[in-house]
Amino acid sequence: MSLALFTPFDRVLPGQRLPAYSLRSTSNQRVRSADLFGRRLVLAFTDGADDVSSRRMLTRLKEIYPTLVAYGVLVFAIAPVEADTGFLVEPGVEVPFPTLRDVAGSVHRQFGAIDWSGQPATSLFVTDRSERVIYRALTGLGERLPTGRDVLAMIQFDRLSPGYWRP
Repeated sequence: MSLALFTPFDRVLPGQRLPAYSLRSTSNQRVRSADLFGRRLVLAFTDGADDVSSRRMLTRLKEIYPTLVAYGVLVFAIAPVEADTGFLVEPGVEVPFPTLRDVAGSVHRQFGAIDWSGQPATSLFVTDRSERVIYRALTGLGERLPTGRDVLAMIQFDRLSPGYWRP
């Protein structure tokens, strides 16, 4: 029996499509990746603990949320919480966008939103309309989280790219 070294490096990379996922929101609605095709997404993975980087990321997204909505972007916070705990993302941070429950952090691991020990870590993914990743930041690998202005610039650039199509 060989032990394979776990690495988040080879998970979801820029240019790749997001893996299929299905999560329940804190309002108990099912959100499936297949239902979101054709929409630009911002997926904010939290680490599930009282973490400064998660709070900072969620606060930045909360500040730019009205502009993201105006651009037709869907934003989701994804928290690694056990089902029915009632725990909402980060203590002291209320967000205007849906929070999805990632029971036991399985989607975190699927995306590579983890640290080297395999525990959930603060991470951010921005996609185009075909669910291809145009940006990712994995704090578990030491990657820097973008500012709100950076996220808006990515979305604006995607809207101006030749492959942009309107529904």
